[in-house]
Formats: sequence, structure tokens, C-alpha cells
Amino acid sequence: MNDLNRRRSTSITDYTSSTGESNPLFSAVFENKPLLSSADHALTLKMRHLEIIYSAVLIDGIIEFFKPPSSKMESVNALIAVAGDTFEELKFQTRAGLEFALETHTTIDIDIDMDAPIIFIPERFFCVKFWFEMKLTL
Repeated sequence: MNDLNRRRSTSITDYTSSTGESNPLFSAVFENKPLLSSADHALTLKMRHLEIIYSAVLIDGIIEFFKPPSSKMESVNALIAVAGDTFEELKFQTRAGLEFALETHTTIDIDIDMDAPIIFIPERFFCVKFWFEMKLTL
């Protein structure tokens, strides 16, 4: 195996389809001093399309699952404050990192190939739970 093939096989996620060809949902490859580019670094991102089917019941369930109980709101507010402080520190570090990168001036070749998501919104939606609740109230 030559050096180029060995470098190209460092994707984060990879699986083989039933036809035997490699077709990952998401693939990211980072190369330091790439062979086929004049840049100092190369980043290749590839993502296939996602099929998303909208379900109001599922969205409501997810929101309800992640909603904290009202008795724990003080803890949640404290957590939000700590997250805000952490974000400010990260923003400062990122700015310092960008200033350092400008001073050292390295180049990066970025290749992004992403397919748009496909979102299905059903014309009619029937919820069994809602139907049973309606039957019980009638």
C-alpha cells in the first residue's frame, strides 16, 4: 500500500455498504503537510444526506424529557451561569489562538462536501395516544 492510500484511510467513521463500497455517513480527514496540496494542513469533510421525518409527538416528548423540574431551577440557573463563564474563557482562548495563528501564518486547505438534509413533513398525522384520550373523554 502506498503512502497516499494510507493517509486517506484515516476517517473518523467508516462502514462498508452491502455492495462492498465504502460509503460513510460522515467522514473527516485531517492531514499535516499533505502530499497533494501546497498548504500546510488539509481538512476534508464529507457528509451524506440525512432523512428526517417530522413527528410532533416525538418533538414534544424530547422537550418534556429535557425540561428540568421546577424544584431544580436554582441548580439549572447556576449551571447556566457557569456555562456562560466557561464560554467567555473559551472565547478569549480562541481569540488568542487566532492571533497566534496569524503571527505564525500557516495555511489550511479545506474541502467540504455535504449533502442537504431531506425533511419529510407528513400531510396527515395520526397519534394513537391522542385518539385514546379523545375516546375516553367522550
